[in-house]
Amino acid sequence: AYVSGEYQLNDDFKLVGGFRYENTDVVANSYEFNDTTKEVTPIQGTKNYDAFLPMLHVLYKPSNALDIRAAVTRTFARPAFNEISPSVRVNPTNLTVSAGNINLNPTFSWNYDLIGSYYLNNTDYITGGAFYKDITDLIYTANSQEVRAFDGATDLYNVSTPMNSEKAKLYGFEV
Repeated sequence: AYVSGEYQLNDDFKLVGGFRYENTDVVANSYEFNDTTKEVTPIQGTKNYDAFLPMLHVLYKPSNALDIRAAVTRTFARPAFNEISPSVRVNPTNLTVSAGNINLNPTFSWNYDLIGSYYLNNTDYITGGAFYKDITDLIYTANSQEVRAFDGATDLYNVSTPMNSEKAKLYGFEV
């Protein structure tokens, strides 16, 4: 669902607001594959989540040559298909395990932006802005070690799995 609206306060100020709502329901069927034995084991996982994404933009245009825009938005990014796949690939030759993670949450971000533009003529302009993003559930690849037994031998395997971080921040400026 999506709703948006504009309101012209006066000749210089305009507000644009709205929200988007999305529901995601994942049912993933995959496999655990052993590179040496070629054994395939079926795996299934499910994940369901909602995304409520409000936004508000303020546009200030005191002259034809200058505009200043501010925005507060909430955005999200779904995990990639290979990240949420419940699959596991075991390679006893190089002692590695690659696993997906059906329990990954999408990455959400509150975004705060301020941008100013000065128009020199019809085709040229100078613009600069600053931004700040407050991010939750950023996806990264976690590496760990795990003891596994294969063909009578017990070895230490390197395991790679996508995970969610708790918080992250991103800020900067551009010209």
